Amino acid sequence: MNQINSAQGSNDYLKACSSTRWAKNLFILVILLSLLAHLGTYIIVGHTKLLEMPEDPDSAKIDTIKQIEKARDIALPLAQSLGLVAAVLLTMTMKFAVGISLAGRLGGAGGFVSGFFWSLLLLAGFVPWQNIVPNCMVFGCISNLQTMNISLHSIGIGSETDPDTNALVLHYIRFVAYPATMLLVALVIQFKFASGYSKLATTTNDASRVNKRI
Repeated sequence: MNQINSAQGSNDYLKACSSTRWAKNLFILVILLSLLAHLGTYIIVGHTKLLEMPEDPDSAKIDTIKQIEKARDIALPLAQSLGLVAAVLLTMTMKFAVGISLAGRLGGAGGFVSGFFWSLLLLAGFVPWQNIVPNCMVFGCISNLQTMNISLHSIGIGSETDPDTNALVLHYIRFVAYPATMLLVALVIQFKFASGYSKLATTTNDASRVNKRI
């Protein structure tokens, strides 16, 4: 009888963890889309000619450029806000997964705990520290359009002057390498959760088989 109750309890824990997995997938998706929106905006603004006005004022390209600018002006602030909210909720979700795993004693806690600490790192990357702490040297991984344009002009993008090497390196670290690193961190969290969930599901299935034999 105790084994039957144990198997039923294990199934309940697995269902609860399945709910956290669904939430985690949603938040990871939002985070990935936010980072891709940032990188896409950066490429369009700094390294393409999509927003260059044509010499002909009656050109149909002007309407296309205005539409792209409108989408850009909406996408970047939206990505910054949604990315931060999703990072907070992802951290909470990973914490719930850790609690479920430890309470059910079904294994997989190592993967969930590791994923939780990676989610803290991801959250720290999404916090706009430059807006919170004056003269802060740490920045959020998604920048606003004004900051992006100022940095592009400071390194000479779009001008004939040679950019400063150190400024150029720091620029690409902030606007390309930093968001790309956060994207990899999100994928690591996905892997860590999958590892923990797989062990938890295996333990639950083993308990169910024992229950059927009884």
